[in-house]
Amino acid sequence: GIRPARTIRFVLFTGEEQGLFGSKEYVKRHKAEMAKTSMALVHDTGTGRVTEIPLQGFDDAKPVLEKELEILKELDVKVVAGTQGGTDHLSFAAEGVPGFAFHQDPAEYYLTHHTQSDTLDKARWPDLVQGAQVMSLTAMRVANLPDLLPRKQAKPAAPAPSPMPPAEAKPSAPSPSNNAPASGTGRKRKK
Repeated sequence: GIRPARTIRFVLFTGEEQGLFGSKEYVKRHKAEMAKTSMALVHDTGTGRVTEIPLQGFDDAKPVLEKELEILKELDVKVVAGTQGGTDHLSFAAEGVPGFAFHQDPAEYYLTHHTQSDTLDKARWPDLVQGAQVMSLTAMRVANLPDLLPRKQAKPAAPAPSPMPPAEAKPSAPSPSNNAPASGTGRKRKK
């Protein structure tokens, strides 16, 4: 098989919806490695094809990424100025590591994501394959660069607000068959 020049680490984080807890803790525990980490790349918005890689203010990385990721044009993916908020790449960017989260076609995101209807049958397999191609090509190309991606970050613009209001957290109610006090945080658990 093909071996990258640098390590490519695949990590699943938890606690993103509650405040990026998993990625913040990861960055804290691996602080000594952050200076040697070229980027954090996140695919987080469910099904829907990847359309863009926003630079999150790491604009000096644009010429490097455009050159290395020229092949992604065949998948209709562009490297663009801009931001993606609310996901785990932000924990890395806060430590100076270029962090990128893909922009994706929203597909049925606002109809199904984080609902009881958010089940595997809603996944669009061709979009998931395209996302895996974009992720793997990007990871391999960046891992094989002679140097780390540029670290200089301009203050990125605030991400555009979501067109959907956040779900309101409701306190847990005691079960009718149980007079014990309610427990829990009142927040929905992430799948």
